Amino acid sequence: MFSTLVHPTTLHAHLEDPDWAVFDCRFDLEDPDAGEAAYLRGHIPGAVYVHLDRDLCAPRTGRNGRHPLPPTDLLAEIFAGLGIDEHVQVISPMTIVAVASRPDFGGPCAI
Repeated sequence: MFSTLVHPTTLHAHLEDPDWAVFDCRFDLEDPDAGEAAYLRGHIPGAVYVHLDRDLCAPRTGRNGRHPLPPTDLLAEIFAGLGIDEHVQVISPMTIVAVASRPDFGGPCAI
């Protein structure tokens, strides 16, 4: 398992590997639908789109921020629903666009 960035050629070699999963998490804070639209226009073969608001956040209470991390038991359920277990290498090529319309970070990273 990797714990850092993964080179594109390494990812390419594992695109059909059942122990690897690619989750496209592109998101734009100013346009929450932009990441999914970009995914639909093109993505890494076999990638599944995972929406920050719909799929990766706990319910908002008004006191826990814009994108609260779910409790670990709920996060485990979310990951299990995506087919992630301790044997799956997760790759998430992300581009998050901040309010100032600049990428905070991007590129394939292992999770």
